[in-house]
Amino acid sequence: MQIIESLESLGLEEKEAKVYVALLQLGRASAYSVSEKSGLKKPTTYVILGELVKKGLVSKAPRMRKQLFVAKSPDEFFALAEERLAV
Repeated sequence: MQIIESLESLGLEEKEAKVYVALLQLGRASAYSVSEKSGLKKPTTYVILGELVKKGLVSKAPRMRKQLFVAKSPDEFFALAEERLAV
């Protein structure tokens, strides 16, 4: 839980932090897999993944049938957080 709290202190909501951590643990994954890993409902997970894509923390890895998501590295996240704090 300390990781979630740390991510919240850097500007993520609790559910965003849960989805981000789940995706880091899974690597490339479907929204369904992220939903199961994070403990959030699937529709909520889709919304959160969309928000994380907008924030630049997650990217879509398109495939023929199933859309997969990939979390950017924590280093990139921390760099973005530092930029926001510097402004």
